[in-house]
Order: sequence, then structure tokens, then C-alpha cells
Amino acid sequence: MGVTLIAAGVGLLLGLAAGGYPRHAFEQRWSLWPLLLLGLALQMIPEITNLSESQALLPVLGSYAALIVFGFANLPVVGIVVVILGLGLNMAATAVNTGMPVDGPALVTAGLAQPGELDRLDLGSRRHVSVATDRLSFLGDIIPVEPLNAVLSFGDLIMAFGVGNVMFRLLRPVGPRERRASTSMPEALAVIDLSVVDLTSQRGPDALVGVIDLTGETAASTKRPRSQPSIEAAR
Repeated sequence: MGVTLIAAGVGLLLGLAAGGYPRHAFEQRWSLWPLLLLGLALQMIPEITNLSESQALLPVLGSYAALIVFGFANLPVVGIVVVILGLGLNMAATAVNTGMPVDGPALVTAGLAQPGELDRLDLGSRRHVSVATDRLSFLGDIIPVEPLNAVLSFGDLIMAFGVGNVMFRLLRPVGPRERRASTSMPEALAVIDLSVVDLTSQRGPDALVGVIDLTGETAASTKRPRSQPSIEAAR
């Protein structure tokens, strides 16, 4: 969580340095945003309770599931796909091992433990020191980061990069694609302009051309006027 917050802060700072404005962040419309709050809340349950690792598995996996669904609901947001990938990798490692395995030597390198205490080290209800029976250990916390006194997984790094990218992009104006993607169905129907086309009564150059514009920005209908015979010629 710590490295993710750092990445978010760095993304915001870079966005400001690149000429972005905080007001643009409020232009982004998020679909299923309550799932984001639910996912973050479920992440905190193991931290503030005395649950065992097996008991904490359900809220942790529920948190990952809520955040991933939220991500898929907002795919047009630049960077969200990377966040989903990182969450998925962490979820897989946690699910198959009833908790996230943490590499022992990496803990020592990061300054979080001494070599002789790894066997009895308690990492809380979400993590455990990696053992030989763990599966997908390469997706566990195996990357020591000494300046942060932390051990991270590939999923953590991927997710942090994605979150930083999302924060950076949020300070830029929201484009039509992102705005349309988060528009509700009633709003989408309200901006659809369908021109009625009757091709049975007109043929050739006199046909009425209907232009259907789903964005509601440039819908128009044009009709070629029938050429009228000159009065002088008729005489």
C-alpha cells in the first residue's frame, strides 16, 4: 500500500509539472465507484483486526475482486489496465497460498529481519515467510527495497506504475472517449440523434441522406434540392 501511495503522489506531481490542472481530475466520471471504496475498506480489515491468515483470506480476496471489477468498469481510463494486471497477479499469489508469501532472504536484505529469526517471524494476517510448499512463489513478495524497508512483488510494482499513470492522466482534460465510456444508458440515449430516412419516395440524387451521430455533437440531415426547370425554358 505504501509504494502505491508514493506512486500516486509522484504521478500527481509529474502531472502538475507537465502543465496539468487539479480541476481536470474532477471531470473524470467513474463507473461503479462504490466498489473502489469497498475494496479499500476490505484491505484494511486484516490490518485492524486479529484475524488469522486463513480468516483474513476472504476479505483480502474480496478486496482484490472489488478493485478488479471497478477497474474493468473503467477500462477507458488510461493506465487502469496496468492496475488490473498488478491486482490480478497479487490476487493469484494470495489465493493459492492462503496469504502472500514473502521471501526470507529479501526480508533480511530489506532490513526487516535477521537471518536467525525467519522461522518464527510473524508478518501479520496477510503475509507469511515463504516456505518450500508455496506455489507461484515468483509472484510473491521477493523484491527487497532497502530505502523503503519493504519487500514488494511484481504485482506491487506493476500496480504502482499503473496508479501513477492514472494520477498523471487525471490532471489532463478528459477526452471524448473517456467521457462517453462513463456515460449512463439514459444519458447515452438522450444524445442520440437519428434522422428518419425515407428512401422509398426518393431515388438517385434526390435521396435523403441521414447521418446518425452517436456522440450528439454533429448530427445532421441533408437533402439535395430537386432541380427546377427554368421559367424561361418552359416558355
